[in-house]
This record gives sequence, structure tokens and C-alpha cells, in this order.
Amino acid sequence: MTYALICPVCSEALSIDKSSLAKYKSLSCPQGHLFDYAKQGYLNLLLSQHKKSKHPGDTLEMVQARTHFLNNGFYDGISHFLTNECIDQNLLAFLNSNTFKPNDSKQTFNYSDLACGEGFYTHKIHDYLDHILSNKNISCDLVSTGIDISTPAIKA
Repeated sequence: MTYALICPVCSEALSIDKSSLAKYKSLSCPQGHLFDYAKQGYLNLLLSQHKKSKHPGDTLEMVQARTHFLNNGFYDGISHFLTNECIDQNLLAFLNSNTFKPNDSKQTFNYSDLACGEGFYTHKIHDYLDHILSNKNISCDLVSTGIDISTPAIKA
């Protein structure tokens, strides 16, 4: 699998580190900088010397409050509008691209959510894409990458 992540130290591409003792549980760059996945599955690329606090980003309480607020539907209208506007254009470009082959069972649509928080919009995007592709009878793997500075948000 190819990752679209770069090393925060040297800006080289990160890839799965197959030489580490914990195989496939870390990413490394050609310069040897190594980043381990946490047992919960997230990857922290924030360098300790760049942190202004011991725990940057949202606290667990902030994440829980936002999750509660979002799950009550207050941002559903905004979510639908953004998802429809952003995804329709990108998905249409993907489906019309030279790389998309409708009969190839190994098609993958990759997308990233920067500053994803607890993943509210990431899940909305996934559900929307899954719905559209299913309606068009297109078999395609959806691969999402959520990126956030807050460990409690990523864990959520």
C-alpha cells in the first residue's frame, strides 16, 4: 500500500517499515525516521519539539462535547451541502479519469480529511461515496485517511 504521507523531519515519502521488529506497525522514510502506530490504530506524526503543550489539540472532554453536539444533527445541513459539493466534483473526475477501469475489481478511491477531529465528516463522506458507488453498481474500495493533531479526537 502506498501512503500519501511525508516525513515531518525530512519531507521524504513515508512507507510501511518492513524491517522493524513490529512488522507493518510503523512507517519510515528513506532517511530512517520511524513513526509507530499506536495500539488503537492511529499514527502520530507530530514532533515532540514542535508541541507547544504536552497534549496539543482538543482534550477528551472537548471531543466528547463536540461528538454529542454533532450526533444531535445540528450540522447535518452543512454536512450534506459540503459532502455533495466537494465529493460530486472529485468523484466525477475519478470516474472519468484514464486510471478508472469500471470492470477492474481492484479500483480504489482514496481521500483524506485534514483536521478530521473525531471523524464526523470523514464518516459522512464515506457513507455518501458508498451510496453513490452502490447506486452506480461500481465496485470500489474506499480508503480514507483522517489527520488531526488531537490524540483523543483520533482515538474517537
